[in-house]
Amino acid sequence: MKTVLKTILIVVFFLFSLIFFLPKENLYYLGLQELQYEKIIINSKTIKDEAFTLKIKDSVIFYDEIQALKIKDINLDVYLLSNTLKISDIALDEMLQQFLPSKIKTLELSYTILDPLVVNIKANLTQAKAYGVFDITTNTIILNIKPSRQFLKLYKELLKNMKKQTNGEYQIEYKL
Repeated sequence: MKTVLKTILIVVFFLFSLIFFLPKENLYYLGLQELQYEKIIINSKTIKDEAFTLKIKDSVIFYDEIQALKIKDINLDVYLLSNTLKISDIALDEMLQQFLPSKIKTLELSYTILDPLVVNIKANLTQAKAYGVFDITTNTIILNIKPSRQFLKLYKELLKNMKKQTNGEYQIEYKL
């Protein structure tokens, strides 16, 4: 019994140490290299690797050499059973504002080992709330939006491409 308990403690300590000493900043730069193949460039002012968190501040995202987004804070929390990416204060470029909401207060992507094929999505927009899932196996995003009255008036074109649900929400399914 003691050897089983010792073995479990050693494995837990090893996994804890692995996550704690994981070079998160190097993984970030590796991700940037991979995104360049998709014509996505991210410029960030500060990158800070903490114990279980990677904090990135003041980022600008370019797609095909055109500025698309400005992001104030990005936090990547890495734990043993779940990972969370929290993005706050997202401002879209003026060109995209005619199609999408100009500001996103928070965007949270969470992944858990208990449901490994799904990434959960939560977003808090200025005039709406959104939630959904990204199915890794089918590369499909299903997003539900709870719009306010102001959102319904401002983004009629966006809502035309969505299915209205019986509870007043709008749903879109997009395959990448």
